[in-house]
Amino acid sequence: MATTGGQIVASSAGRTGDTTAYETQIADATFADLGAHADTLAAAGYILTAIGRSGAAAYMLVGARAPGSAAARAVMTRAASVFTSLPELDQGFAIVGWAYDGVGSVLVAEK
Repeated sequence: MATTGGQIVASSAGRTGDTTAYETQIADATFADLGAHADTLAAAGYILTAIGRSGAAAYMLVGARAPGSAAARAVMTRAASVFTSLPELDQGFAIVGWAYDGVGSVLVAEK
């Protein structure tokens, strides 16, 4: 996901033969509340499928879920300045996004 000329550009992929119409949710976020929006989407059962910038200080999170699926998902966000290790990976989390605002960064990981 990226922006160009003031428009959001997104890519998607699917599986051959899958005709499921997935529910999607988009959250507008700032750097400061990126983690809160990730938590909200995961609590509603959305798998975080994209995180990107939509402006100078604006971010977007995109979540998708199977129709009617609302089981909460595990998500972890943390401030990330210098990484010597990524314990989230040892705990079964996958890195979904990493936002940087020029001073600090936030890691978003999901199980």
